[in-house]
Amino acid sequence: MLRFVRPAILAIALATPLVGCQGLGMQSAQEQAMALLSDGVKSQVSSYLADVDSVTALLKNVNSIQSALDTAPKLAPYVTKLQDGYTSLSSLDPETLKNVRTAFKPELVEAAEGFSTQLTRMADSGTFGKIVKPVLEKVSLFQ
Repeated sequence: MLRFVRPAILAIALATPLVGCQGLGMQSAQEQAMALLSDGVKSQVSSYLADVDSVTALLKNVNSIQSALDTAPKLAPYVTKLQDGYTSLSSLDPETLKNVRTAFKPELVEAAEGFSTQLTRMADSGTFGKIVKPVLEKVSLFQ
């Protein structure tokens, strides 16, 4: 009788889904990290990334002294928001910080590369880059 009970119990155990663990093995590290973040942290990171993208978009339009003069005042509010975002994100607890960097890695890398490309372009311009450079030097990007 015992010979038939053990295989039956094993068959039942294998056929029963693991409640609460379904799909975890199929998720990427990025998806798992995202699932561990609170909605507030996700919103904070998304807002920060949107601000980096906005600054990058403004910088893409700078191609003359006049456009630099027009853009510089528009950058100031974003610089403050980026500084605040950097401080806030950098001060997250280590586990949350690790999850943010894993969950948002592609977006953070893309934002940093876009911003850096524009900074380099500004520096290489010689003239109009000097107008926006003092504003942009205040920005530290969260990575």
